[in-house]
Amino acid sequence: LMQAVNNLLAADSLEEQAYYFHDIEPQLWNPFSEWLIRRHATMTMLGVPASQRKMIEQQYEDGLLEFIRKSLHQVFTELPIKDNYFWRVYLTGHYTPNCCPNYLRKDYFQILRKRIHRIKTQTSSLLETLQKSNETYSHYVLLDHQDWMTFTQPDQLAKQWRQILNHAQSDARILFRSAMPEPDFLPDFVFDNIRFHPELTESLHKKDRVGTYESTHLATVL
Repeated sequence: LMQAVNNLLAADSLEEQAYYFHDIEPQLWNPFSEWLIRRHATMTMLGVPASQRKMIEQQYEDGLLEFIRKSLHQVFTELPIKDNYFWRVYLTGHYTPNCCPNYLRKDYFQILRKRIHRIKTQTSSLLETLQKSNETYSHYVLLDHQDWMTFTQPDQLAKQWRQILNHAQSDARILFRSAMPEPDFLPDFVFDNIRFHPELTESLHKKDRVGTYESTHLATVL
């Protein structure tokens, strides 16, 4: 199987990728692997909280199995794999000089070195950080952490968004992703204060090289 994976990662075209993936795919699915994927403990170890699993199961008749099958098919047959450093490190445990994030490339070392002083680390939640901050911000990258809060901490999610908006500069941009296809989980007042840009994100999301989220959203603060 590992040789087939290496052949897949070295493929030079989508046609070649599809050939190797269709060879690998039947070996991925058996009663044990399907049982394993359905276990809460497995998903927790993979960083998928119960709330995200619930979101996925609401959308797919066969739940996580159907979602994972669809995601793998898209990543390995519809997008170039040769520079997909996300899946390379998942599958092999390491990067290569030609397939790695820019921050690991020699060409970018001096840029990082000159700008390292701009980085400030915080050991607290986003809400706690904003509550203590006197600064305003032009960009927020929220990743998928709101999915973790949607069902279990809706009050905290609302407080967080009030702080985000209170500390946002004019036209601040907010980027996030989700296991939900639409951002319906946001507090109602948020929609009155931001404008989404689906004309940008819908096409970009189709190029997502990780393939484990249902949507990507970019919004501008009004």
